[in-house]
Amino acid sequence: ASLKSDSSFITEVQNLVSETAPIQTSMDLVSAHLGNLAEMLTSVDNVKPKDSSGQDLLHECTLCAQLAGPLNQANAALTAGVAGALTGVRETVNSQLSGDKLTNLQKSMDDAAAPLNGFKTSLHTAFGAVLNDDLLGKATNSVSNYAIPAVGFLILWAIVISCCGVTSTVWWAIFDKTTDVEEAPDEVPSKSIHRLAGCTWCNGCFFLLFSFMIGGIIYLFAAPVSSLCLILDDMSGTMIKDISGAFKLDQFSGKDDTSKTLLDVMDGCIRDWSTNPNLLNLVKVKAENGTSITMYERIVGDTKGKIKKEFDGLGTALGTGQDKLAADANIVSLRQTLKDTRMDAMMIPTANLQNENAYKDMATDASLVPYYAASAACADFTPPGSSGDAIKGIDSFSNKLNTLGTVGANMGMCSAKETSCPSSNAACTAGMNLLNLKKKVKAASYKCAYFKSDSGTKCEIDNMQVDSSSANKYLNDCSRTDGKWERLTEACTLDTFTSLVQKYDATIDLAAKRVDTVSTAIKNKINVDLKKTVDKYLMTEIDLIGEGLSCGFMGQEYQGFIDGFCFQALSGFFGIGQAYVACGVCAILLCLM
Repeated sequence: ASLKSDSSFITEVQNLVSETAPIQTSMDLVSAHLGNLAEMLTSVDNVKPKDSSGQDLLHECTLCAQLAGPLNQANAALTAGVAGALTGVRETVNSQLSGDKLTNLQKSMDDAAAPLNGFKTSLHTAFGAVLNDDLLGKATNSVSNYAIPAVGFLILWAIVISCCGVTSTVWWAIFDKTTDVEEAPDEVPSKSIHRLAGCTWCNGCFFLLFSFMIGGIIYLFAAPVSSLCLILDDMSGTMIKDISGAFKLDQFSGKDDTSKTLLDVMDGCIRDWSTNPNLLNLVKVKAENGTSITMYERIVGDTKGKIKKEFDGLGTALGTGQDKLAADANIVSLRQTLKDTRMDAMMIPTANLQNENAYKDMATDASLVPYYAASAACADFTPPGSSGDAIKGIDSFSNKLNTLGTVGANMGMCSAKETSCPSSNAACTAGMNLLNLKKKVKAASYKCAYFKSDSGTKCEIDNMQVDSSSANKYLNDCSRTDGKWERLTEACTLDTFTSLVQKYDATIDLAAKRVDTVSTAIKNKINVDLKKTVDKYLMTEIDLIGEGLSCGFMGQEYQGFIDGFCFQALSGFFGIGQAYVACGVCAILLCLM
């Protein structure tokens, strides 16, 4: 009854799941940001930019590949911390106790009950006449009302016959000395002797006929019943399956799952009862993938196991003392990298650029060779933690070229200016070719990922704030009316791409702090209230059913029935029959006397 959709247990669980929904949405927001970041870092337009005609610009985003590791670690931290454990518990409980999972669990319970009910019905059909309380009561009353007086009458009858027979015999032997009427004509034999003898003979004939008849009836009944006892004592699943056709026991045919379960119960609980098997290990149900599993695996291994695993994981996470996502080392490391490293400063020429005809002559001037590795950023840049030389930028590259020729107009990027190279200086010309290539790199079309509002415009969470009218709810968080976040990808320049990626330092921190705030607010609802409810109505009940539902007692009671009925009651019944036959023989002897 606790698993019904309108039960107090399911209602309470769903209420708690609903009340703790903000932890899921907060986690989804961080996950959506990490997803947007991953989308930008893996986009081919961003990793290896091309011009409008699709021509490879011979540059690659080295930071994109370097961020893959920290990004994966941040995703792992999202699910490994307290917030992830809280979300995992909530999701698991909700999935196991709602929708199709709840329906399947209810169906499994019903499917498990079906063969058990069938087994009970089959046993009742086979032994109901013997075990029926009304029948036993009527039989007991009949014995009390009729059998005992009847037996008393028979005993009295036998005593009378015996007395008559013994009296006539003794009387004749002691008092009747007459041997010949002609010798003693005046002595008349006693008529009492003959009358007693006649009474003995007459009653004895009826008594012996009655005794032999009752004894014969008992033997006629006991003989086939004793054969039945042999069958009952050797009863097994294989035997009952073999005889099911002849006796029309379709429920034991073994042709469907229910009958197979009945046969397994017969063997496990009746035949091999000494091992005291768990009944749930004998009942088979269908798993979600269609395979056959035991009811124990379905309830204890699947439902209880998954929920317990999540609560155990939550306990472990809480025990670490580190319950702040925003302070997690992996999140902090990712944010620090995004903050300190510019995407344009890590947009570096590919290794084969030096082999291209337009740029290979730079190698003839040793002072220009370091600029083969110049980035698409304006200023020089030293990567965090690097002890080597700074990565040259466009401005320093332009200033170097300006020393090799005549300085011209501004190039429209950074502070770079045109350089008119002498015709004899091939290295300078190649350098200007590379500088113009970098202008194309900066103007190329990159992919920037935002969130999409309900109106279809791009949205960012810069102005996200707590909704004062509703606990644990937020405004301006770019979520749609369905509570989800939809990605909006649009074309952008390298400068916009660089600025957006750096901005993710602040947005990830903002989203992570929201997770921490919500986690603190709803932690007890999940770890205390939800756990207490699930333990009370589900886990404890599963323990009682799963661990305590052994069926050895069924075989023990069955064997007790066989011992009592076949080896005691039936043996006594044979003794009664033999006693009746013996009484008949005694009656014959009395009659002959």
